[in-house]
Amino acid sequence: MEIALVDDMNYDRDKLYQIISYYLNIKNIDCTIYTYSSAEEFLKDFFKHKFIIVFLDISMPGMTGMQAAYEIRKTDKKVNIIFATVEKEFALEGYEVHAVGYILKPFNQDKIYSVLDHVLNDMILPQYINIKESRVTVQIMLDDLYFIEMRNHYAEFHTSTEVHRTYMNFEGLKSLIPDQLRFQCCCRGIIVNFDNVKKIEEQTIILKNDERVPISRSKKIEIKNAYASYAFDKTRKGGFYEH
Repeated sequence: MEIALVDDMNYDRDKLYQIISYYLNIKNIDCTIYTYSSAEEFLKDFFKHKFIIVFLDISMPGMTGMQAAYEIRKTDKKVNIIFATVEKEFALEGYEVHAVGYILKPFNQDKIYSVLDHVLNDMILPQYINIKESRVTVQIMLDDLYFIEMRNHYAEFHTSTEVHRTYMNFEGLKSLIPDQLRFQCCCRGIIVNFDNVKKIEEQTIILKNDERVPISRSKKIEIKNAYASYAFDKTRKGGFYEH
């Protein structure tokens, strides 16, 4: 993975580099950081790399960060653009270039960590799990997993097309499932994937394939609040926010 930092101010660029480098180190993420002192210098180098994040200072002499963002979007619709600025006034224009968000100067370490978590979590989290079914290893894609139910010391993994079954206790199951907000225990022995929920009724979760999963009385409020938080966070990831 590669990250670009574009800022004409040496101090700000070095500070951002230091914060991001430390974050990548403690998270054990293999990523190369490239630094640029102007938007023009960055754009000349842009197509030689596969950047996943570009931090752009808004106010630079010559081409501004916003102008550089428009140039990026002519050919690359996916790279995550994050603006660095001392002002908030440009926020609405940030929507037009589909920026992930912006960070204010002087830089705050915790807020930069937050924006990196926001962008990188989905990229580094596991995309699948492996289970043993009849002595055969089966790979289950997490996006395709609707819910898991414990039955007589067996875990049943319900996907969009089939059900896989393996011998496992509930503690083993919880250690297998990634620590993600979308996976929640809604009642005794059942874990549901919020990604595949159509709606939540009083004490029932209705999945996208119209299967129904019960919610225990004791977890009713907890599950509804967790789903609301998950839905908000997922919506925010498609929007523009301040850090």
